[in-house]
Amino acid sequence: IDQGAALGRSRVTGTVGDILAAYEREAQKVRPLGRSKLGVLKHLREGLGNLPLRSLTVDAILEHCRNRRQGRLIHGRMVSAGPVTIGLDLSLLGTILRSAHALTGRRLSDEAVRQAREALTPTGMIGKSRERNRVATREEIERLCSHWEANDRQELPLAEFVRFAAVTGMRREEIAR
Repeated sequence: IDQGAALGRSRVTGTVGDILAAYEREAQKVRPLGRSKLGVLKHLREGLGNLPLRSLTVDAILEHCRNRRQGRLIHGRMVSAGPVTIGLDLSLLGTILRSAHALTGRRLSDEAVRQAREALTPTGMIGKSRERNRVATREEIERLCSHWEANDRQELPLAEFVRFAAVTGMRREEIAR
């Protein structure tokens, strides 16, 4: 039996955007989604949202990933996604497809996502993150802090936050929850 027919794919209606919206609605009921997950959902919606669910194929997913890698012009700057970000896109898309039955009553397969991941990993379009070891110099930190302190309209004590973060190694989310 053909994989699509076995899953009743021919009867699947709606768009990828419908499933993304259902996931977002349900997930927000539990707790607010973080900035990263909202960003991934936004990019999935922009790249695949209008696609009918029955057209969500390996080729469509590969094209979305290539477009993300190639990037686009935002505010005069070319912005593209790296291997880790593209991997996150695919991970969330797979999760959403697997949970679609619980969210919408539709049985959807994540097989196309798995096959796309298998195709992209050897090419380097999906990969693991590299540990960062660059640390801002004292001069760089002081230039930033001086800029914020000289701004009369600056309400948040950013200079204090940055100095504290630099000394403790804490991330923004750990400092200001």
